[in-house]
Amino acid sequence: HATQFRRNAERFESHEQQRRAHMALPIPALSEKAMARLTEIEVVRRQGGDDAYKTAFALAAEDRSIVQEVKAVSEALTARFGWRAFTSKADAVGERNMVERMPEDLASIRGEKLTRLFEAVKRFADEQHLAERRDRSKIVAGASADQGMENVPMLAAVTEFRTGIDEEARSRVLS
Repeated sequence: HATQFRRNAERFESHEQQRRAHMALPIPALSEKAMARLTEIEVVRRQGGDDAYKTAFALAAEDRSIVQEVKAVSEALTARFGWRAFTSKADAVGERNMVERMPEDLASIRGEKLTRLFEAVKRFADEQHLAERRDRSKIVAGASADQGMENVPMLAAVTEFRTGIDEEARSRVLS
């Protein structure tokens, strides 16, 4: 029993260290302009379907600054939550990562709004990726975080935790 506990404790401790490393990555905020454009094309998608979304996306993608911002947020989401998170490809592991890597103090209503926003960001970034593969002239690099944007991040980096790694691992093994 003691050997099995130690093995599990080491695995959980490793898992907890990895989770905390991912949570140390912030998610940058979108500008009001990018947020408004993303909201617009999501409304079009809900009301008009996929074809209408593609048309609205094509119009929004003409503004390279919006594409850069959305790509930067999408890349940050991938780094923090994994590539499947907030997409239709999310499986049990992706779902678990999304839940585990969200801040613990996030209110459920705000969490739901952020989840919908992150899904919209990933949908936009996926569509941009497809557009870039079809036409190489449409390739846009994501905006770098040091581009003079003093925005408060949508999800701040979490670097301090109430419990130590070994304590957290021990509590998970025993539960």
